[in-house]
This record gives sequence, structure tokens and C-alpha cells, in this order.
Amino acid sequence: MLSLAGKGAIMSFVRGDLERYRGFEEVMSGKILVLLILIIAAALVAVVIAAMKVKAVRRENEERMQMLINHDPLTGVLSLDGFRRRAEELLRTYPDTPYFLSYNNIRDFKYINDSLGREAGDELLRFWAQKSRAELTDEEAIGRIDGDHFAVLRRIESDEKMQQDRENVLDPVMNYFVDRGKDYRMKICSGIYVVTAKDFRDIDVDHMLDLARVAEKRARDSRTLDFEFYNPEQWEKGKLIADVINFLPGAIQSGDLQIWYQPQVNYETGEMIGAEALCRWDHDKLGWIYPPEFIEILEESGLIYDLDCYVWDMVCQDLARWNKEGKHRSISVNVSRCDFQEDRDIPGQFRDLAKKYGLIPDQLRVEITETAYADHPEVLIGSTKRLREYGFQVEMDDFGSGNSSLHMLKEVPVDRIKLDLHFLTESGDQEKGRIILSNMIQMVDSLGMDLIAEGVETAEQADFLLSRGCPRMQGFYFYRPMPASEYEKACDKQ
Repeated sequence: MLSLAGKGAIMSFVRGDLERYRGFEEVMSGKILVLLILIIAAALVAVVIAAMKVKAVRRENEERMQMLINHDPLTGVLSLDGFRRRAEELLRTYPDTPYFLSYNNIRDFKYINDSLGREAGDELLRFWAQKSRAELTDEEAIGRIDGDHFAVLRRIESDEKMQQDRENVLDPVMNYFVDRGKDYRMKICSGIYVVTAKDFRDIDVDHMLDLARVAEKRARDSRTLDFEFYNPEQWEKGKLIADVINFLPGAIQSGDLQIWYQPQVNYETGEMIGAEALCRWDHDKLGWIYPPEFIEILEESGLIYDLDCYVWDMVCQDLARWNKEGKHRSISVNVSRCDFQEDRDIPGQFRDLAKKYGLIPDQLRVEITETAYADHPEVLIGSTKRLREYGFQVEMDDFGSGNSSLHMLKEVPVDRIKLDLHFLTESGDQEKGRIILSNMIQMVDSLGMDLIAEGVETAEQADFLLSRGCPRMQGFYFYRPMPASEYEKACDKQ
């Protein structure tokens, strides 16, 4: 029999073992838990990596599939679908760039495949694609539509550029077999469709391709023409746009852009009372270009502000020179509707110009149009107020020619109205035109504003205006626009 002391020792030992076991069990449980967590984490990482790989493979396959859809496997250029997408993207991205779309094919290409072999035909198509791509920029596109038919979306540039394309692309392609020792020179037929403003607003590449095909068929059927335009008048317009945009900076630097003046007179006294500054462009290749031919182009391309700044500065130089000669003159200068932007300080520019050239502000009359009011009413109203605060006279040009003249007259503070004489043209009811014009003259007078009629071309018009209380006039009946030197002589005669 164990003594009580012995039993106590045994129980104490057992309890110690149990506590050590429990400690070991807790340690082992913690290790197992950590191990399980690590296994789960590793599994999750593996799943994520696997998912990423699957996603990358799927994306790679999709890109490969898209590449196959958008590109022609034989030549590497765009497929029809790819060309359609890229052409639409370019036309949306560059709406102010003149483009043409050409549809091109090799005449009697079947003969090449039949007589020289399909591989020779394939090599020719690859060569054509390679030569074309070397000439194109990122803003242009080429696609193989089918067979030997290629479509090209190209920027309209100069005739020299067209000649360069012929020398670098068309001639090598047409002489491909000749240069390789075979007595066969090919002919390429092209149909050209010039992209219009409507096409930029409502882009339909398939429709443009169809029209280029029509022009290509005309060239092919003629058997004598290499190419044919679907809309040749647009081609000439597109070339003019390209010339105007590309050559404007150089024309400003070289002096090809000249400032001309059209005198304004008081018909009652015969006195010359001022002039309007106008711009004439003596182009190296195109000869004289007149404002109706390039002002709209510059407005649409965003370059009109550069031209206007040049004109304003040149007029101020002339005024400063005349001031030194003791001849105080006043000139009206035009401000395009596109010049009035929130980030441009037009009044500040005129203030700085007057200060730079030592002019009295009333020597510059600033002409604005109602289209500027329609585009930026708040900017225009604020600008005219500041111009008048600086001492400049503000004139409303072409009054009566648009739809919002009366509203603009009410809202915009101006000093002088330039009355458009379309009411006295030969078309329409002449009597009604005279009544309208008479009441407009009376209304302007009642508002306390100065008035000048522009576009006066006959003695009858001048006499009518004078009889209605409008003696100040401008127009071909008195003077045509003239270079600064001739304007100075006309002033000196006074």
C-alpha cells in the first residue's frame, strides 16, 4: 500500500505529464494551423497565377484573332474590316484635314496569275503593299479590300507630293516584272473620292469606297486613263485647303500676305474718312488668292487668329509711319468670330498694340460680326465693353445680313454700324428693299450710333443712301481695295 506521500508524488508526476502533453498538443495544433494557412495561401496564389495566365492567354488569343480580322495575312496591310475601322478613326480624329480615298487595282491581274503563276502575283501584291506603307504617315491608312484591290486614305497635299507617290510607288509597281527581266509592264487603275464636309459629319467608309469604285470603273472602262475623280471639284478645293494651311506660316514670314486698304468716303462732301484693312495673298504657285478663298479655310482649321494678329500688327505699323509723317488716319480692322475665345484677351492685345506703336486708340476701329455673338455672346459683350473703355471704336460689320442682328444690336455696345446693301441688289422686290433700308437707317440714327453703308456699287445706290441720311459709304463705286502705297497716294490727293 502506497503511503499518502507516495500517492501525492505519483499524482503530481501524472499532472506534470498531462500539462506537458497539453503544451505539446497546443504547440502542434498551432503548427498544423500555420501549415494549413500556408497551404491554402499557396493554393490561392497558384489559382490566381493560373487565372492570370489563362487571362493573358485569352487576351493574346483575342489580340491574335483581332490581328487576323484587321490585317491581311498575305500583305500585312489592313483588311477590309481593319481599313473601315481605321479610316473612321482617322476621320473622327482629324476633322479639319483634307483627305481623299482611292480605290486601286491592277488591270488584267488574272493574266499575271495565269501566265506567271500565283506566287508571282502574291509577290507583286506584297511589293505593292510594302512600297505604299513606306510613303504613308500615321494619319493615313491602306487596306487590301480583296484580290488585287487596295484602298488608301490619304491626306490631300501638293501636286509635287502626288508626283512623288507616282515615282516611289506606282512606277516601281507597274515596272515590277520589267525590272526582273520579264517583258510585261502593268497598268494600275485608280478611282479617287475626295472626302467632303458631310462625310466628316456622317462617316460612312463603305459609301466612300463605293463612290471611289465608281470612279475606278470609269478609268478602267476608258482603257486610256490611269485614274478618275468621282468629285473633281472637291479635289481642287482640297488642294487649295492643303496649300492654304501648309503655306500660311511661310507667307506671313515672307511678306506674301499683303495688307490692302479700301477707302471710305463721305459722299456728301467727297472727303475720304478712313479705310478698311483687307488681306491679299500673292501665292508663289497660285497667284493672287482673295479672302473668300482662304478666310473660311483658316477659320475651320483654327489658323485665322494667326492671320488676324499679323494684319493687326501690320496696320499698326502703317499707322505709326503715317503719324510720323504728320498724317493722322483711322483704319477699320476685322476680328474673326473664331478669335473670341475665353483664353484670349483681344482688348488687351489692341491696347498693347496701340501702346507699342504710339497710336491714339481711335485710330483703330474694331469690326465684329454677329456670328461672333452667336458663338460666344458673353465673351463678345465683355470684350466690346473693354475695347470701348480703352478708347477703341467698335463697329458691327455686315449689319442686316444675318438672323440675329437686331438682338445683337440690343445687347452688344457698339459705336458704328456697317450696313450691308444686299437689300438693294437686283434680285427681289426693290421697293420693299428700299423701305427696309430706310427704316434701318432711321433706327440706327435713333439709337445714336454712327452709320456707314458698305458694298455701294452704283451712283443710284449712293444717291438713295444720301437721300435717306447716310452719307458715309464704302464700295467699288468709289474705290476698290488697293495696296498701301496706292492708298497713300489717294489720301495725298485729298
